[in-house]
Order: sequence, then C-alpha cells, then structure tokens
Amino acid sequence: MIGHVLDGRLRALAVTAAARSPLLPAVPTVAEAGLPDAEMAGWVGLHVPAGVPAPAIARLRAAATAALADATLRQRLQDQGAQILDSGPDAYGAFLQAETARWQRVIQAAGIQPE
Repeated sequence: MIGHVLDGRLRALAVTAAARSPLLPAVPTVAEAGLPDAEMAGWVGLHVPAGVPAPAIARLRAAATAALADATLRQRLQDQGAQILDSGPDAYGAFLQAETARWQRVIQAAGIQPE
C-alpha cells in the first residue's frame, strides 16, 4: 500500500504501528489519532520445530543476520515500509508470548469462537 500512498492514489489516515513510519512521517499513529488500543503491526519471523539442536539454530540465525545485513535487501524491505529488527531467538520468543497473550485477550473480550 505504501506505493499507492506515496504516489497520491491513496491518502493515509494513520499507521497502525506504535511509532510513525519513516516513509510517512506526517501520518499519525492510530494512538495519536485517538485510538490508543488499536496498535497492530505486521511482523515476520523464522520458526523451527521444537527440539532443533542449538548449533542448527545458531547457523540459521547467522544466515538470517547476514541476509539482513545486505544493503540491497535492507533497502528493498525499507522501501516497502518494513522496519528491520534482528532480535534473536530469546527476544523473539518473548515477543511471541506477549502477542499470543494480547490476542487471546482480544478474542475473549470479543467472544470470538472457532468455527
């Protein structure tokens, strides 16, 4: 969507991330627009099955870190509005636990049931 906003085909009212986008610095966050509990950012991470040996995880992390260090890849991701965080397995695990708890509360409050 960022391309449509930057070329004027769409007008952004707010970004759903916690902070303003570097690509759209004049566009407020949803919290700044009056919806403090509406923050919702997309994210991508690498997952492996439980029990994968630590050396294999270390090799995967090193490869991912090397890929994210590539200037061309970084620029391409940033041009699409991505903010790159290379946080590591422990921080990512804590993030996933927090996100799971957050969305469980939303689901319960809304009375959402599986179909």
